[in-house]
Amino acid sequence: MDLMRLSNIANYLALEKDLGAAVQYVALNACSSGEPSRFYVARLDGDFKLSHVSSFGFDESFLARNSEFSLLTNPLLNEAIKSESVIIKSRDAQYRKDFAGLQVSEGDEEWKSTIFMPLLPNFAATLSTQVQTPDKEQFRNYYSMLKSLFSLYIHQLDVSQNSRRRGGSQAKENLIGRQLTERQSLILDLIKSGMTNIAIAHKMGYSESLIRQETMAIYQKLGIDGRKDLTRTELLNEGSND
Repeated sequence: MDLMRLSNIANYLALEKDLGAAVQYVALNACSSGEPSRFYVARLDGDFKLSHVSSFGFDESFLARNSEFSLLTNPLLNEAIKSESVIIKSRDAQYRKDFAGLQVSEGDEEWKSTIFMPLLPNFAATLSTQVQTPDKEQFRNYYSMLKSLFSLYIHQLDVSQNSRRRGGSQAKENLIGRQLTERQSLILDLIKSGMTNIAIAHKMGYSESLIRQETMAIYQKLGIDGRKDLTRTELLNEGSND
């Protein structure tokens, strides 16, 4: 089913080194109807906790409330991860009743189906479509292939990052994407000023967990491991400008 669409996605992912751009491309091109979808990718940490990594199609307030959550609050995603298979679910009255306790975004009613996808080894994703996606074999096969493509993409990013880190004194290359968002740029300036994550969260009016997630994304984009590396990078840059 729609092998050309999957081929185009595979060709794009083979060359794209920016995770955010890859997530956006999948969101805009993955739905078999041709309509744009929304895509949410999270990393599975210890204690069944999922932390937001990248997404497309969600408003800022939704992301602020859902930067991390327990896998136990999302039984369908939990089931998909355990079975290592996709689950297609219509967002009908029963679905909305089952997930009544979860935070939703504005205009949530326009999304008709959600596909729950485990992304090996320790990621998971949901893809919501604006058209009804039947829970039939041909659609499960299609989204299973999409799941495999994106799992491979994330794995390759991780391998490339680890390879760079093992280079020791070699300069680290940013493989998740160099361009910071406006919010990340502001957070970076506050980090440089010496503010803690708690202080930054208080100043910007966000949760500490969201600030922590954003700082992790910033470090990935800069190709560094943390604040100490940031300080070292600043000193090296200053020295090179002398």
